[in-house]
Amino acid sequence: MTFHTVVLVLSLFITAMTASAPDGNVTGSATDTVTLPCNYSPGEKRDICWRSTSCPKSECSNPILQTDGSTVTKRKSHRYKLLGNQTEGNASLTISGATGEDDGNYCCALFIPGATNVSKREIYLKTVEIGPAAPDTLTLPCIMSLSNESYSLFWGRGDCSCRNALLRTNGSVTSRTSDRYWFLGNITEGNMSMTMSRLTKEDEGPYCCKMLTPKNVKKVVVLRILESDDRNKWNIHLIGNIIRGILIILLPLLVLTIYYCCPLEIYYPEEAGEHYE
Repeated sequence: MTFHTVVLVLSLFITAMTASAPDGNVTGSATDTVTLPCNYSPGEKRDICWRSTSCPKSECSNPILQTDGSTVTKRKSHRYKLLGNQTEGNASLTISGATGEDDGNYCCALFIPGATNVSKREIYLKTVEIGPAAPDTLTLPCIMSLSNESYSLFWGRGDCSCRNALLRTNGSVTSRTSDRYWFLGNITEGNMSMTMSRLTKEDEGPYCCKMLTPKNVKKVVVLRILESDDRNKWNIHLIGNIIRGILIILLPLLVLTIYYCCPLEIYYPEEAGEHYE
């Protein structure tokens, strides 16, 4: 086999492998994107401040995304976007390429231009994987300060509406929609965290822990669920990109190795009319 033939075979092999590998810029799984809800009254202009920590006391410091009411003025990463209609009061934050490292506390702070008061929304992002080897239960955190002896609290799905209540308590459980939901913490000390069992993909989405007081204290938890198939597809995607990168790096080395180690077969055709004995 000649040197040129070896190079041709290697080139065809690399082309076939890279063509079959997934494109690293394409993400088709819905699990790559998560939206943290934040809404306000339509028609009111608000400066929006999103943080990946606790809410600011007065001004927007260390934001991951900030607007002046209509235009994004600061953005920590291109992964953070406002895709909702702000004129309709939608300030929800969309995170693309989301992973378990994005879990934790977030704050949506809404400032009225020229005013000193700040409207704040606390959101907790939680990612869990379900499958044969995954835990069967999950706890959504909610810690409340019990300043009054009497109170009423409920957990709901979606918005913090009583009609979507899953679990209620006033010191003891007063109602629940399913035996999948219960309190395991000490609710008399303010631990209102809700434990869920038998998780499925349909359990994904926002939940609300709301205490019915004059201030209506509420906390939002966004649950993001990865199924085992989603994890396996992501792993295959990653392995394919690694193999492609290794092959692209090794190709020049293989060519140089063959060039210096394999002798070239050079043929000189006899010129017409000349013969040597």
